[in-house]
Amino acid sequence: MNSFYKTVLDAMPSAVFVVDRDVRIVDFNVAASQMLANDAGSLVRPGVGDSLRCIHSTETAGGCGSSASCPDCVVRGSVVQSREGEKIVRQKVQMTADVGGKPTAKHFLVTTAPFASDGTTLVLLVLEDITELEALRRIVPVCSICKKIRDDRDYWSEVESYMKEHLSVDFSHSLCPKCAREFYPEYFDD
Repeated sequence: MNSFYKTVLDAMPSAVFVVDRDVRIVDFNVAASQMLANDAGSLVRPGVGDSLRCIHSTETAGGCGSSASCPDCVVRGSVVQSREGEKIVRQKVQMTADVGGKPTAKHFLVTTAPFASDGTTLVLLVLEDITELEALRRIVPVCSICKKIRDDRDYWSEVESYMKEHLSVDFSHSLCPKCAREFYPEYFDD
C-alpha cells in the first residue's frame, strides 16, 4: 500500500480494515491492530471474525464465514452489500466475542465502503466500538420521588406510558401485600 495512504489510514482513530470479498483482512490500521487477537498476525489472511474473537468463528474448523450463524452476520452482510451495490453501508451490530475466555457482548457501528484496487474490489470496513454508549442508553432516569421517567426529549412521563411507548408493554394494576395492608387495613385481620 502506498505509504501516504498507509499514513492516512494509521492516523484514523477508528479501527479500519481493508477486506476482500470473503471478508478476509488484507490490511488494517494501528487502531484496528489494538482490537485484533494476539495471534492475528500469524494467521494467513484471517477473517474479521477470527481476528475479533467472534464466538461463531470457533464453531467450525473453517473459522470466520463457515458457521451456521455467518450468513446472518451484519459485518459480513455490510461488506457484501457494499461490494454488490457499490455503496456505503452503515449499521449497528451486537457481536459476542470471547474476552478472556468469557462470551462478552460488544456493540459496533459498522461502516463499509467499496473501492477498486489493482483490478479487484476491496471494501474499507470501519468498526467503531459503541459498547459503552449502548450501556449508557440502557440507563433510564427515574425521579426519586414521583417515579416518572425522563425520555430522550427531556419529557417526564408515567412509568406505564414510557414502558408502553418504548417496550410495547401494557400494565394491569394491583396492590402488593404491604400497600394493601397500609391503605386498606379494614380488609385485614391482625
